[in-house]
Amino acid sequence: MFSISKQIGSKIRSFRKSKGLSAQQLGNLICKSKATVCKYESGEITIDINTLYDIATALNIEVQQLLYDICIQSEEKNFFRNSHGFFSSQRQYYSYFYDGRNNTINRSVLDFEQNEKEISVALYMNVSDYKNYTNCEYSYWGKLEENETSSNIFMRNQDTPIERIAIVILSPFRNCNELYGIMSGISDRPFMPIALKMLFSKTPLELDEKLLQKLKLSKEDINNIKRYNMLSIINQVLY
Repeated sequence: MFSISKQIGSKIRSFRKSKGLSAQQLGNLICKSKATVCKYESGEITIDINTLYDIATALNIEVQQLLYDICIQSEEKNFFRNSHGFFSSQRQYYSYFYDGRNNTINRSVLDFEQNEKEISVALYMNVSDYKNYTNCEYSYWGKLEENETSSNIFMRNQDTPIERIAIVILSPFRNCNELYGIMSGISDRPFMPIALKMLFSKTPLELDEKLLQKLKLSKEDINNIKRYNMLSIINQVLY
């Protein structure tokens, strides 16, 4: 039980820091003392379910995000029922895109979880440390919808619910380690609608020149923009 409490506490601490809250501020939001919050985060106190929901609400996240690692450990099989696409073989994936505003590679983590009705997705965008990936620039929550031709992810920003994004990946049933997709949404620097090229991977990738060239728009991508007046990504198989 202590181990589970410690895992949940670590998640709470990571989310709290990503939201810019002190232990005292989180305590004020859930009507607990700073000392109690610190004991929650260290795993010294087992958190009752009502308090767990209060904490998730205070942090603007879903309670499943605090229980993610524990849910995975309780599963005997590491795949989703009734799913055979790119996102069916594991519960955590990695995504990358090139941000031309500051000339950097943005790396993100996606966590997937299935309940009886749907597959939920948490996206942690612009991660600096994979070990503490929930401490990120933006976090999104939504669901995965799959069909024979594409995987579609629809999500909302957990800090700014009015902002929503959509991710589309073609050829999701290819047996490969990486696939391209397009993410569309709203940029805040400057404020405008955008669509960008995104690479999804089953394993973390090195932030090197090879990855950079994969993420930048290719000549073929640019030619297609001119031809169709649309951003379109040719999804080649990447091993």
